[in-house]
Amino acid sequence: SQEELTGHSILRVFDARDHQTVIGQLNVCVASPSSLFHWEIRKIRKDGVRLWVREHAQAIYNAGDAAVILVVCEDITAHKQIELSLRMNEQAIRSLQTVSSSPGLTFEQRVQAVLELGCHRFGLPIGAFTKVMGDRLELCQVWPPTDGFSPGTQIPLCESYCSVTLQTEGTLCFEHAGSSDWRQHPAYSALGLESYIGTKLSTHGKTHGSICFFGMAPYAGTFSAADKEFLLLMARWISVELDRQQDELRLRRINECFLGFGSDPLANINRL
Repeated sequence: SQEELTGHSILRVFDARDHQTVIGQLNVCVASPSSLFHWEIRKIRKDGVRLWVREHAQAIYNAGDAAVILVVCEDITAHKQIELSLRMNEQAIRSLQTVSSSPGLTFEQRVQAVLELGCHRFGLPIGAFTKVMGDRLELCQVWPPTDGFSPGTQIPLCESYCSVTLQTEGTLCFEHAGSSDWRQHPAYSALGLESYIGTKLSTHGKTHGSICFFGMAPYAGTFSAADKEFLLLMARWISVELDRQQDELRLRRINECFLGFGSDPLANINRL
């Protein structure tokens, strides 16, 4: 309110890291009265939330010849968050390209590196590569392995958020299950996960499993379109690798069949 601000330093509404910048900008305004200036800077709301604003400022002199600075603020926090997400995506995509093309790494090692990359990219503590096994979901790889989530762990599919992910085109995500309808899902009481982002993996058009990232605490921010796009990019890379593995396995079996039944190999093709 006006009463809370009157008589106090204007610096109290700005992020401490920008105090010197604010002082410098105000001095420039006072030195050039009637000129209009623009800048982008961080402010702090009454509730402690930080936001980005674009300010338009102009100094004038009142009847007493005292400088008065008129300032109009525009909230650009959402725009800044998009810019940050895009920059993070660019860095993450370069890292993904490096991991996926690293010579000498097995598929499992590359997936492990992708999970680690995803955890850092999304700011979530656990990443998993899963496979559907009938009515159960197997955690094939986990980064980092924990007591409750480790490679080889199987959980009832119906008690996992991935049961919904597998039926969803695109991504499934939520920041705080406990404050939404997701608290009614069996996975909430079974696993206690508050935050989640995941998408399904397919191989040759058939559902294989999922890649997902999650945490026991609510997510600090909001999952952005850039977050979802990067997750889909990781999923496409893994799906292509799964396709390649299946193709190589089938070719290997065909070769073994021909080598094992040299007299009449064509008669045994239907055994593949």
